[in-house]
Amino acid sequence: NDPSLCTHLVYAFAGLGPDNKIKVLDPWNDLCDNYGKCGYDRFVKLREKNVNLKTLLAIGGWNEGSTKYSQMAASASKRKIFVDSVVALLKKHDFNGLDMDWEYPTQRGGAPEDQANFV
Repeated sequence: NDPSLCTHLVYAFAGLGPDNKIKVLDPWNDLCDNYGKCGYDRFVKLREKNVNLKTLLAIGGWNEGSTKYSQMAASASKRKIFVDSVVALLKKHDFNGLDMDWEYPTQRGGAPEDQANFV
């Protein structure tokens, strides 16, 4: 566990809720609320051991599928809701950025327009 060996670390995973907002998938592990394990906080504190380290939160992954990301990306109003919620969560927990791990645009229930909407 030597964060001085890395430039970036990615915490996996958050998800996408039915309201198009980023969703903490494992609140007990990720948050400090209700005697949780404070995973987010402990993760970003690794920067204390490497001041140049960037900590990112990943959203998506295989288990999240593609359909809800496709539907969110297809709508400007849904994208705004998503982006606003992501920025708020990243700031609240002091992450440096987001890894959008949408697996996979245009596949697994996605739409042909996903590629353009993802960009």
